[in-house]
Amino acid sequence: MRDDIAFYIKFLPLTTIHPEAYGKSTAIFCQEDNEKSLELLDKVFEKKANPKPDCKTQAVDESLRLGRSLGVNSTPTIVYQSGKVLSGAVRANELAEKATEK
Repeated sequence: MRDDIAFYIKFLPLTTIHPEAYGKSTAIFCQEDNEKSLELLDKVFEKKANPKPDCKTQAVDESLRLGRSLGVNSTPTIVYQSGKVLSGAVRANELAEKATEK
């Protein structure tokens, strides 16, 4: 385990290609238990059924606004402490090396 890397998951549902993504994201945020939220997130990635949202939250909209303000337009997007932004998937062993690339 490393203590110099932190992962933050921000929901940026791509509703133009995944029409149910906004509702699925909201349902995940509605979970009060972080472990249950992560279980639902795994189900979404596995394309399993996800419950309907059972709360009202602005969390998804706030994530979308933050993403737009930072210029994020794809997922995944990695933002390094230096401010460097990397769009697209990166293998775990390449994360540190890409942080130092110019």
